[in-house]
Amino acid sequence: MQSDQISCALLMARHRARSVLLPDWPRLMPIELAAAYLSRSVSTIRDRGPKPKRDGRSILYDRNDLDRWADRLGGQPLTPTQREEEAREVERRFLERRRDRR
Repeated sequence: MQSDQISCALLMARHRARSVLLPDWPRLMPIELAAAYLSRSVSTIRDRGPKPKRDGRSILYDRNDLDRWADRLGGQPLTPTQREEEAREVERRFLERRRDRR
């Protein structure tokens, strides 16, 4: 856990140092940066966060997925379109887990 916190602190420091060059968070980010973006631990993101995307061997988290996940935690209302997208995502993850058990 300590190394996760140190890694997040280092990533945030690097992000602040580059903020002149990088005005916004990247769209796709590794788990350490995703954890820093949400101010959560890496283990929380890995265990309870949104499903990551894969690009080759890279495992990346989409900023939009992270935002939706955080909105759900806060009980913020979703628009009808967001509700439909969220329902499709929940169903997709359910079916994927079910398929993996077989």
